[in-house]
Amino acid sequence: MVDYHIDNVQRYIQELGFDNVMNQSIAVNIDGRSNDNSHYSPAEKSLTFGTGGVDDAEDGEIILHEYGHAILDNQVPGFRESEEAAALGEAFGDYLAASFFADIKPVQLRPTIGNWDAVAYSGDEPPCLRRLDSNNKYPRDLTHEEHSDGEIWSACLWKIRETVGKKAADQMIIANHFLIT
Repeated sequence: MVDYHIDNVQRYIQELGFDNVMNQSIAVNIDGRSNDNSHYSPAEKSLTFGTGGVDDAEDGEIILHEYGHAILDNQVPGFRESEEAAALGEAFGDYLAASFFADIKPVQLRPTIGNWDAVAYSGDEPPCLRRLDSNNKYPRDLTHEEHSDGEIWSACLWKIRETVGKKAADQMIIANHFLIT
């Protein structure tokens, strides 16, 4: 599943006009952790997926979320070095996963990610890892936890997508990364 979803999103990114965004192979370990946690390693340029609960490598949105970190690191090496940059990285990973799959999901699931993975731990209805439609505002709602703070930026990205459409939003958001220092 990891190869399938990464290949599909990479083809989509190239269709958007970006043949210079993470257009290379990436090392992947689909059962690298026994807990329910996955990560991208900027030092090793690799993805590692956890097997606790539902295997993370079984959820296309978890796969693309982690691949989103690789994309951002490819465009802006070392980007995650500050607390707020880490939150922006989490937001982009969430956005990439949600945007890519939204049009094939039921309406109530579209602004969510990790629905399959979350059945093992979420009490939310629908179950999800995170949502992209929060009303949190910067800096009022900062918690200094990168995933939670990322929901501020991912909600902004989601609003952009709702306003201009998937393709235009995805193009603008990916192009914007080249402007980040």
